[in-house]
Amino acid sequence: MNLYGWGYNALGQLGTNTGTNYAEPIQVTSLKKVVIKQIVCGPNFFLALSRSGHVYACGEGTSGQIGKGDVANATGATQLPEKLGSFSQVAATNTSNLCAALNDAGEVYIWGRCRFELVKSPMKTELSSLDDAFACYSSPPVTWRPLSIVSAVPNEYGGDVLTSLKNCLIEDVNAQVVHFVVTF
Repeated sequence: MNLYGWGYNALGQLGTNTGTNYAEPIQVTSLKKVVIKQIVCGPNFFLALSRSGHVYACGEGTSGQIGKGDVANATGATQLPEKLGSFSQVAATNTSNLCAALNDAGEVYIWGRCRFELVKSPMKTELSSLDDAFACYSSPPVTWRPLSIVSAVPNEYGGDVLTSLKNCLIEDVNAQVVHFVVTF
């Protein structure tokens, strides 16, 4: 299986070992011999998790999101240190420069922009989930994956949770969107 990317690449975020933009799909050469299990993207970088549990980062590193101890960009995939263990899941979002990974021992590591600090190398946390890592360390606090709401029981207002959330998305008299925050 081959991995391809295209588009803006000035910061190396396509992993082609260059900073050249591509209008057509091109193979991600820096991961050519790696079997990928999961990919997540941040603003101008990506994280890839291999089937063997290795984490690779590529692209913009100005907030430490490559995880190699500095703030340099990486045009080719850079592997996180193996001493951190084998990983089962990685997380990133396009609204934050925070990166997180869960290893097979259940330990959560974070790096990148953690609130208002730069963490340039993966740092072990006391948290047990990637969701908690983004709630605690991302600025702004966001979820790293789509929010899924399933409710079999109507809430106290006569509708399910999803209907209640839809009702919150109304416009005020000045035609400004009303925003809301979901917390757990």
